[in-house]
Amino acid sequence: MMKPAIIGAALSVLAACASQPAQDAGVASNLASPCQSRAVEIYFDDQQDALSPAADTALRFDVASALTCRVVSVRVVGLADALTGTAESNQALSQRRADRVAARITELGVPAGLITTEALGQEDAMTGSIERPLRRRTHIEFSLSDPA
Repeated sequence: MMKPAIIGAALSVLAACASQPAQDAGVASNLASPCQSRAVEIYFDDQQDALSPAADTALRFDVASALTCRVVSVRVVGLADALTGTAESNQALSQRRADRVAARITELGVPAGLITTEALGQEDAMTGSIERPLRRRTHIEFSLSDPA
């Protein structure tokens, strides 16, 4: 005898839910657009400019995601830490990192004319007595918009 009461109560709850306005109607508009501009970091091994398999996988994912949108521009900034090498060698290393990433982004489908590179070397790699060794990276800014 209790089963009909439980079923009746469940039906009452469901009917009440169906008569209320949808609470989720505005959820999609509150989410960030998949074509919102974004920045990503690609890390390198110490004193290296070659993309590791993990870095290449991350870069392929980032570019594939960007290509679902209209790519307006891509800025690639090469960085180096101040722990090893001279300022001049770190500047050159930063440029090679930026060039390597820009070339890979082009290989993955972004037109070369949309990509700019910059190298900061070890500039600002130290703050007071605190060293920032994880400046072994490129900083990539994807400027995106919704597809036309």
